[in-house]
Amino acid sequence: MTDQGRMMSDLLSLSVVPRWAIVGAARYQSVAEHSYRVAVIARSIVLRSGQPSVRDLGAITEWALLHDGAECVTGDLPSIVKRKLYVKSAIRELEGTLCPWYAEVRSKVGTHSLAIVKIADLLEGASFISQWGQGPIGVSASVAGDTILDISAEMVAQARMITNEYGISDSVEKVLGELGL
Repeated sequence: MTDQGRMMSDLLSLSVVPRWAIVGAARYQSVAEHSYRVAVIARSIVLRSGQPSVRDLGAITEWALLHDGAECVTGDLPSIVKRKLYVKSAIRELEGTLCPWYAEVRSKVGTHSLAIVKIADLLEGASFISQWGQGPIGVSASVAGDTILDISAEMVAQARMITNEYGISDSVEKVLGELGL
């Protein structure tokens, strides 16, 4: 299989990789659905931020669609695991070893695009879990004292913190309002 064929196969497989492994949800969400929703939110942030170039908009939308591509082999790691074990270099190395195309694509993404997509990623998670979260959230999260509303609020707070660094607060606040957050 060609490198492009492998990448396409991996990305298509995200439609059956579940999100929210330890958080109860009223409906299933795949990583592919999440990535699409992140792309829609990132696009909305960019369009509200002034005069984006078509190139910037395209790069951010593409990264939003690909940002969780390595989860075709790792699965969606729960946030509580990422917070406890998060060593960026170790996770990036694992993703690069298991999914070489992902490491190559990520290495070409600019800091601004990474930040916008991270903000959109957090807002998508907060939006989904606020709307569909229910029931128990798993032993690991409950030990940390998190509830579904705590998880959503924490995601919004993280997004706002990143937003302040990039001067796009107005755009993000408009999107937050439209998402009901």
